[in-house]
Amino acid sequence: MVLQQLVSWVQNSQSVNIHSMSPSKTEQADGRTVRCSLNPEAARTTSHCRNLTAQLLSISEAHAQLQTSVMNLTELNLQLVYQSEELASNNTHLTSINRILSLEAALHQEIISNLTENNQQLREENGRLTVLSEVFADERDNMSVAIGVLERQNDNLTKLYLREKEKEQAIVSSNTNLRRELRESADNNTLLWAQSQQLLDQNVLLQSENLKLNETVGQIRAQQKKCQREWNLADAQEHQIRFQNQNLTKEIALLSNSVQHLHEQFSSLDHYCPVVNQTTQERRCRSCDDGWRLFRSKCYFLSSDSGGWAHARSQCQSQGAELLIIDSQEEQSFVFAMSMMSGPKGRAWVGMTDMKTEGEWRWVDGRLVRDSVQYWLKRADGSSEPDDWQVSNKEGGEDCGHLDTAETEFSCWMDGPCNAPYRWICEKAL
Repeated sequence: MVLQQLVSWVQNSQSVNIHSMSPSKTEQADGRTVRCSLNPEAARTTSHCRNLTAQLLSISEAHAQLQTSVMNLTELNLQLVYQSEELASNNTHLTSINRILSLEAALHQEIISNLTENNQQLREENGRLTVLSEVFADERDNMSVAIGVLERQNDNLTKLYLREKEKEQAIVSSNTNLRRELRESADNNTLLWAQSQQLLDQNVLLQSENLKLNETVGQIRAQQKKCQREWNLADAQEHQIRFQNQNLTKEIALLSNSVQHLHEQFSSLDHYCPVVNQTTQERRCRSCDDGWRLFRSKCYFLSSDSGGWAHARSQCQSQGAELLIIDSQEEQSFVFAMSMMSGPKGRAWVGMTDMKTEGEWRWVDGRLVRDSVQYWLKRADGSSEPDDWQVSNKEGGEDCGHLDTAETEFSCWMDGPCNAPYRWICEKAL
């Protein structure tokens, strides 16, 4: 609205016919004939109005671009919020899967424990059967020895029978007894042979059962290996899920930082370019005055004139500012660089003094100069500032602070006599 009124005013001012002694001429502007006086004052006014119109058009274009940027940032913020919700949902789903895998791993561990216990029992049973098999083998060997002895005895008796056949009449009774003994021995031999066959059959049966047990043990071992492979696979999947969960957590943290950064940018936009019309959301950006330089949210001014400390402070206050107060290393770097670029090296007053209490340096707002933000000059000979040197100012020493750009950036503060003619640095909020 203000822009339209100003353009209308300029157009009306162009249409005014100012009469003078000088001849007039006509101009063609926006399709209308405008008669303008060649009076120099009127020409300057018209030129100034045109410049204002051009500046207002440039401001309108910048305002439109700012509105477009705000809309883009808002849309990006909504996308980030949607992505954050999706990541939170995926994280919940992965946590559920992780619980299920943990339960399955516990169940597999219990099955492995049961199989291990059964395997131990089977090994003990196999050991007992092995002992019995060895006992039966020993008995079989003993029987074989007995059979060998009986066979040898039988051979001896047969030989004896042949030798004593000629004496048959004399030893009939003995021969009969020997025959009976022989029959009994044969019967015993037959009985022992049958028992030996039974032991052999039992041994074969035991060997068959032993083979079956070995097969069972092999199957159990195969199942155990299979369970171990499944356990290893589940453990690897669990580690992979944990790694993915950690990555998702890091991505969520990065997105949160991005959203926080966007909020800070919106806050900075509201501070430097506040909304001046709630209906149209028109913004008007702040800027420092001519000759002042912007750093963060403050404007800084380095004077071209020189004067005492009190005069410097009054000059700053007359412009709605105050002598410089340094609150950070970044601010010290900025004002030092600004002083270096604004002219030859020299000294400039800043807003600190120890007028009230010697050695107790305070800023002009009453705060003590902090130890964490002090950049007093330190010389190569071991001396340093402030030194309250009274040789150059015999009346009152040195009670006002300044910085010297002939020194280094973080070792340039000095105290000096308050009436010394130095330049000064002012600061004020944007």
